[in-house]
Amino acid sequence: MMSQFHSRTVALARTSLASARADLDDAVQSIPDSEGQTVVASSDIMGLLLRVVAARRHLESVERIPDRRRASADTLSARAPCPDR
Repeated sequence: MMSQFHSRTVALARTSLASARADLDDAVQSIPDSEGQTVVASSDIMGLLLRVVAARRHLESVERIPDRRRASADTLSARAPCPDR
């Protein structure tokens, strides 16, 4: 089970990725469709592309972070019994 903080962090990262993708899609759609011609991406589009990549990487890293409370509970239950008992 995800903590409320972790689930909010994941939701925010997903929103950030969706926003970055939408901005990139809008920019790419504004490029004239010149079939058969080479199109060079502007620095603005490259910046948007890098924003999408960064947002995706951030989301992936946030989704991999275990819930610290659950991890500590799992660690406690996995410990060996005390030899003095």
